[in-house]
Amino acid sequence: MTRNARQPSIEYIPPSAPTLRAFAKAVCEALSAQRGDSALASNDVIGGLASFLEVVTRPQAKQLNMYAGVLDDETD
Repeated sequence: MTRNARQPSIEYIPPSAPTLRAFAKAVCEALSAQRGDSALASNDVIGGLASFLEVVTRPQAKQLNMYAGVLDDETD
């Protein structure tokens, strides 16, 4: 069977909303502590970053899945 005829062995799935929220919270809290600005850890900033990450990760996973069958996944 040729490589192009095979089904992709990898499926990329974007992180879940709770996972993105937890990541955004950790990033915002670290940035807030580093800069000494408590506003950076507000719910609005955390929610905004989480929303942005969701918008970015969904199309990225879709694009990766489109090309999953043509990626070189064989080892030397």
